[in-house]
Amino acid sequence: MMRKLFPFLIGLIIISLVGVFILKTGNCGMFTHKIPFELKGILYYQDSSGEISKYNFSEAKVEKTLLPGGLFNRGFRFLFLTSGSTPYRTFRLTKCNLKDEIIEEWELPTTHPIWWCRNSDLSPNQKLVAGVREIDRSRFDKFKLLVSPLNRLDEKVITEDLCNSAIVWISNTDLLYTDINNELIQINISTRKKEKLGCQKEEIYVGTLSPNGRFVLCSSDRGGVYLLDIFNKNLTRLKGISDGGNFIWSPNGKYFVFGKYRHLLISLLDGSFFHKGFEIADVYVYSLEHKREYRLFKNNTIFDGFWLEE
Repeated sequence: MMRKLFPFLIGLIIISLVGVFILKTGNCGMFTHKIPFELKGILYYQDSSGEISKYNFSEAKVEKTLLPGGLFNRGFRFLFLTSGSTPYRTFRLTKCNLKDEIIEEWELPTTHPIWWCRNSDLSPNQKLVAGVREIDRSRFDKFKLLVSPLNRLDEKVITEDLCNSAIVWISNTDLLYTDINNELIQINISTRKKEKLGCQKEEIYVGTLSPNGRFVLCSSDRGGVYLLDIFNKNLTRLKGISDGGNFIWSPNGKYFVFGKYRHLLISLLDGSFFHKGFEIADVYVYSLEHKREYRLFKNNTIFDGFWLEE
């Protein structure tokens, strides 16, 4: 009996080990493709250590910058710098000259709404700031969306049905967010009119607006990456990319950079897996034309950043 089971057990162990390797590497390693196109410019991003680094595409080299650690605002050369070590994230907004690595702080009073918001984003005309805040600090299942002028204290509650996810301006009057029912919502801050976008069976989190203002990259709780067309309201799952987040568009809108996390799994005797958690993985670039991801560099990840043209 044991002789008959022995080949089966050996095969099961091999399959389990291969499965752990693939899931742990996040479909990278031996599945990584050589980049068949030329990328230009410099990528500035917050790295896994909380510092601002830069990646020169021409030299394929990562370097630290002179900029202080913080969180880049999507698509603009601004930093939301973390201030203090409190249970609730606080920020100050600074204008940033990336090329010369110089920041110019904007004086904001500590009572400004931006100081007490979890997720913040600056409007395209740089006049309004939107943020997400707890309705009740003893609960973390429902949040409200606030909008305030940047130059004065006049916050307004736009809606109170957000989950704890990012928000993104798609115009000077409209925002995208994910509500408590896992629906992707577009809301007008003046009329409060809401519109459901896409048709999905999974939870979609808004990401980053494209340079031409037409597309928004979104991540999913099931590992997929989606492209939302704001004009025709279509939500399309991208091929050739397994998962990812913290998207940064190229200036021409043909590519985007993103980070991955490795899944830490433990193989059990019955052939199943126990999910232990995540660890930092690698940074990739995705080509919308080739419909494929390509690894840029290893053992790091990115948070919000900016792709600067040469």
